[in-house]
Amino acid sequence: MILSLASGCRVTFDTHYQKIGTENIHPNISQYIMEFEIADISDESNPIKIATPRLIVLAGSDAEISIGELKKQFIEIKAFVSKETGEGTAEISIIQNEKRASGKLTTRAGQPAKLLTGDFAIQFILKEAKIDQ
Repeated sequence: MILSLASGCRVTFDTHYQKIGTENIHPNISQYIMEFEIADISDESNPIKIATPRLIVLAGSDAEISIGELKKQFIEIKAFVSKETGEGTAEISIIQNEKRASGKLTTRAGQPAKLLTGDFAIQFILKEAKIDQ
C-alpha cells in the first residue's frame, strides 16, 4: 500500500490487507516511511530541489508513484520493503526536459542512502512507522 503526500499526483491503491477507508491494517504488519529528496545538481553552485516525495509502504509489499507535468518533468518511484530483513529498495526514474536518469537504492531502517546519477542527486531514508493502536 502507498500513501502519497504530494499534490497533483495520480495514486493507485492495491492491497489485500486493507479495503481503503473501511478497515484497519493488520496490526502484525510493519509499516515503513520512505522519504526522498531529489535535486537537480546540473549547476553545482546552485542545486535545485525538485521533489520531496514521502511514501508509506507495508512490509512485504511494493508500491509505486508517478509525479509529473506533461513534457516538463516526470519522476517515477517503485519501492519495496522486505518483510524478512526490513530492507527498503527504491528504483527511481527521472525525466526533466532533455535530461534523463535512473538508479536503484537499498538501505535498512534509519540508514540514509544517496545516489548521484546524471544531473541529479537522490537521497533516501527508510523509517519504521510508529503505529498507535
